Parts: sequence; C-alpha cells; structure tokens
Amino acid sequence: MTYHQKPYDWKALFLAALAEVPVISHACKAAGVNRVTAWRAREADEAFAKAWDEAMEAGIDRAEQEAFRRAVVGYEEPV
Repeated sequence: MTYHQKPYDWKALFLAALAEVPVISHACKAAGVNRVTAWRAREADEAFAKAWDEAMEAGIDRAEQEAFRRAVVGYEEPV
C-alpha cells in the first residue's frame, strides 16, 4: 500500500452516497475523501468513471421522482 491509498474501499462508499444524493461534495464527505482525490480517481480509472456517471444518473432520477411526487401528491410540512 502506498501512502496515498485509503485502507478501505472509499469508492464503493462514494458511489453509494452519490446514488442517494447526487452531489459530489456529499459523496466525498460520506466516503471520507476530498474532491481532488475523487476527481483524480475518476480520471485514472475508466470503470470508476462509468460507475460514477451511473450513480449520478440514479441519484438524479431519484430526485426527479421525489420532486414529481411532491408536486402531484404533496407533502406534510411540520409547523
């Protein structure tokens, strides 16, 4: 292991968080990495870049579905 490698699979954590909330800074925080590390990994690893795109798309789809549901069905807002 070189000095800059994480001792855990941060990429899996990053991708899961990105699919949940499609915001890069959120995914980086969830995975415990900084944005530069994430972007460098994306540039160096084609499979990770593809998974990143897929996770982002899944997260955006979720957000769109929730926005549609709230617009059509509505939602309870605590007072």
